[in-house]
Amino acid sequence: MGPLPLMCTWLWFLHLVAGGVGVALLARRFHLAHAAAAVGGLAWGLSGFVGSTWTTGVLLPGAALLPWVAVAMIDAARATSRSALAGGVAEVALAVGAQLLLGEVFLCAMGVGLGMALTAAWWWAHPEERGSAWTTGAALPLGVGIGALVGGASLIPAALAAATTSRAEALPREIAEGWSVHPVRLLELVASGALGRAWEAHGSASPWAQGWLGGNPLSLDFYLGGSVLALAAMALVADDRRGRRLAWAVGGVGLLALLIAMGKHLPLHQMLRILVPPMARMRAPEKYLAVVVPCVALLAAMGAMRLSPSEEASELLARRLWLGPGIVVAVALAVAAAAGALPSEVAPHARAGAIQGALAAAAVLLVAHQRFRLGARAGLLLLVVVTFDLGVTTKRIVHLGDAELLDGTSIAAQTIRSDASQPALDRPPPRLYRAKPVSASTRASGLPTEARSLATLRENVSVPRGIAAVPGYEAAAPPTVTAMMALKQKAVLRLLGVDYALLPQRLDGPPRQRDGFELLVSPLPGAGLYRVRHVLPRAYVATAALLGGEDITPEQLLRPEVVEGRRVWVEMSAPEPIRAAVGDAEGRCTVTSFHTAELTARCEATGPALAVFVEQMAPGWIATVDGVPAPVAVGNGVARVVPIGEGESEVRLSFETPGGDLGVGASGVGLLLALAGLWWRRRRS
Repeated sequence: MGPLPLMCTWLWFLHLVAGGVGVALLARRFHLAHAAAAVGGLAWGLSGFVGSTWTTGVLLPGAALLPWVAVAMIDAARATSRSALAGGVAEVALAVGAQLLLGEVFLCAMGVGLGMALTAAWWWAHPEERGSAWTTGAALPLGVGIGALVGGASLIPAALAAATTSRAEALPREIAEGWSVHPVRLLELVASGALGRAWEAHGSASPWAQGWLGGNPLSLDFYLGGSVLALAAMALVADDRRGRRLAWAVGGVGLLALLIAMGKHLPLHQMLRILVPPMARMRAPEKYLAVVVPCVALLAAMGAMRLSPSEEASELLARRLWLGPGIVVAVALAVAAAAGALPSEVAPHARAGAIQGALAAAAVLLVAHQRFRLGARAGLLLLVVVTFDLGVTTKRIVHLGDAELLDGTSIAAQTIRSDASQPALDRPPPRLYRAKPVSASTRASGLPTEARSLATLRENVSVPRGIAAVPGYEAAAPPTVTAMMALKQKAVLRLLGVDYALLPQRLDGPPRQRDGFELLVSPLPGAGLYRVRHVLPRAYVATAALLGGEDITPEQLLRPEVVEGRRVWVEMSAPEPIRAAVGDAEGRCTVTSFHTAELTARCEATGPALAVFVEQMAPGWIATVDGVPAPVAVGNGVARVVPIGEGESEVRLSFETPGGDLGVGASGVGLLLALAGLWWRRRRS
């Protein structure tokens, strides 16, 4: 089917198109013309925030489904027959289920909230089309419930697995509100790249980058477009009262989401965490911009519609038409004029971005002024203006590099693979710890960000090359690992079996020598690849268990006898054969086969002991010793511990997804119900 990088690029692009089409269909549900709906779709797909989501995991596919949830809910609300209602419920279920299957449960919750709000606005604006209030009130929750069934294959196992991660309970506020939208970043709504471009050029070390962007921003740009904001402002000053109120309702939803996205800078986000407990497990309030963008895009479509009314309506619009866009132009010019008050590294980018926004808004004003002469061509010209306005920003944000860069091997990856003692495919992959300061320390190399990431094996770059990243994705890591990594001690790397470390290097003078580390190579100026000395093997024999509660501290885990592998901490609730392990038996283990969901090792001991596997423990792991079922427990807060007897033993660990069968079954039932609803509607239509 083609190279993986190319396939992923096309997959993300298709989701981008799907999201734009979803916004356009949403605009059509509000009786907007095709050209106006197309403006809304472009305003979503080319916005700065959506462009930034290309590099933030499944945020782009998840955000692309938000407008589809709203479309489905409106379809359910306007159903006037049982078959149409069943079809609407099915649409809601499939849209919600698709988001859950992506694994973005928080975006799914946002989609449901956005859909409910926009459906309420549609319900008020179109009383002649809506169905029964009682049936709609029952249909929407029913659709969401069936959608939860559709997403069961992802939702149920994830919910069970979360109990062993930091998402088992509400995140501390200071962690949850990282990546909050700073008030200064609101400038980027009208000034493209005001801060993002400065960060790309100067890095995260500057005080303004630390204060306004939190060091490393989640999104490079928030630009909504001067042209888009001008059109949205037109919608807010519509001549007819109902249209104006509808626009203010949609704008109110977007404004509320924007205020929540500001996180720690306002109390609203914390209030939401209290009122909706599941959302207290989400990091990065900035993600609420996924709700803001479709609202603004829908407003832009409404504003575009104001440029093609009947001649009588046009006369009524004449007094209002200049007001909204004029305000946008004035704000953008004010930002450009005041840019000198910003730090010198930021000022030129803010000024250039604000001028871009002002010119784009002025172009919309020009189209509005010439709307009678242009006629039907006004809509086409608006599409061109929006495309050029947002396209410039998108081209800067979305860096589509040569796929051969990913196929190439960095010096660091080559060194690790040649140095690793077990390079075979069925052996554990070598582990690498990449210190966060490496991103900043290598800027002096002068290479682009992508090239530096590849050369220094950023987390999502190392794994495809057969090198495991530690600690890995925070949401999946046990809290114990997160706490230990914060100590920044080489003992942590030894305990976790981390073979290599990429650490910052000074640029002046010879490479830095570190106690407990052996320098192998400097892949770039400012970074050094080290071999970690005296690392615990991935499987070893511990002679005795140290018993502790759930509150074992990182300092206890780093005691010498634990780091050296002679003892292993286990909880008091561990099975008796594990807790009872005491003595001075000696032995060793060798991993003979390693796969993601299965591991086999040959162990030998001079007496009863514990086989410790330095691999993450989670519910679902089962063990056998010489084919006989054996207990398995958590050791040292993360590892897997299995009791073994005297002599040679074959230990086999395999994983069965907790709730996997139940989740697949739930998805099957949900899909059958949704397909039945669609079939009934089609049969009756």
